[in-house]
Amino acid sequence: MMKVKRLRVISLLFAVLLSGLALSSCVSRLPERTPEPAPEAEAEIQSAPVELSDGWVLNTEFSSTLTDAEAGLLLGAMLEFDPDFEYRPVALIANQIVAGTNRAYLCQGSGKTETGASLPISFWIVTVYEDLAGNASVTRLSPLDPSATRTTPLVPQESPAVGAWQIKRPQYEGVLTKESEDALQKAFAANGGFEYCAIATLSSREDNTAYRLLLETEEAEEPRLCVVTVEADPSGAFAITENARLDLSFYTQN
Repeated sequence: MMKVKRLRVISLLFAVLLSGLALSSCVSRLPERTPEPAPEAEAEIQSAPVELSDGWVLNTEFSSTLTDAEAGLLLGAMLEFDPDFEYRPVALIANQIVAGTNRAYLCQGSGKTETGASLPISFWIVTVYEDLAGNASVTRLSPLDPSATRTTPLVPQESPAVGAWQIKRPQYEGVLTKESEDALQKAFAANGGFEYCAIATLSSREDNTAYRLLLETEEAEEPRLCVVTVEADPSGAFAITENARLDLSFYTQN
């Protein structure tokens, strides 16, 4: 794997592209953030689709569920980590109580190799540690490849141990792309589904017949962070073909 020298992002603005879709299947109705205009630089990256290794296309449409406080903590930690390291924050996905608090953030960005060559935009999980005095620092930066996500079987787990990661339900609604939201709702209507809160659309097939989504779900009061695939059969009917728990420890362990 190429070593990433720095992460170059489209903008430090917390631009939120919300379509106003009501997530009727959300565990609890969440408020929407006020939409802000997308910066011009953002359109430049979105004009060049990013093809993944399995023929899917990365979603570069941007939305954020971060509160100002969550975004501010991440910004301060990233500036301390590397002032030139820019990013585009998507969501706070989990917390871990230790001697202080670890926080896992989902971000978007595009990086450079050590030789200065540009890398395409990608998803990243940024782990931030906040000590008991309130000082925050970045402890890990991991690429999240939608075509090769690390997952674990979706089976009931015992009560989380002390110090385990706790899935963080977003305070604001996340927005799936319109096409992936429509496909997910059709799959629900045809096959039934589960309660969820949207985090992000990760990728899709170029012909829009399949989508890979990151959702916060809940079953028997157990919050889960899941990678869900929705696909259309030859007749065009959509169904959920994959539902697996994201292996968060793989992306956050030091």
